[in-house]
This record gives sequence, C-alpha cells and structure tokens, in this order.
Amino acid sequence: MEIKLQDLAWTVAAECRDKGAVVISYGLQGVRIGVENLTPEELRAALCTAIHDSFEIEEALRTQKAY
Repeated sequence: MEIKLQDLAWTVAAECRDKGAVVISYGLQGVRIGVENLTPEELRAALCTAIHDSFEIEEALRTQKAY
C-alpha cells in the first residue's frame, strides 16, 4: 500500500489541530516529503527547526554515550 505523505501530513495536522504539517520519510526511495497547508515560509521555518533540533539530539546522544 502506497501512503501519500501529503495525506498523512493532513491527518497529522488535523489530529494535532494545527494549521498544517510536514511529514518526512527516509528509505529505499530516498527522502520523501509531504506538506499540507503551509506557505513556503512556514515550510522553511519548520525545516530549519528540524535541522536545528537534529544537532541538539546529536549532542544529547553524544553526552549520554559518555556516561
């Protein structure tokens, strides 16, 4: 079954009662993205936040491994 990521993004936004959502998938087909009801500026803000958070997650994992 092929899930349309845009439909999944719509579901996430609706369940969270948010304006819109981004769903990112990484697999054999590479990176796929589904966006629902976000302007280009809102999408960039969401993606920048995700990139920033990835560095914080990496640092937290590195700190935990040191213990």
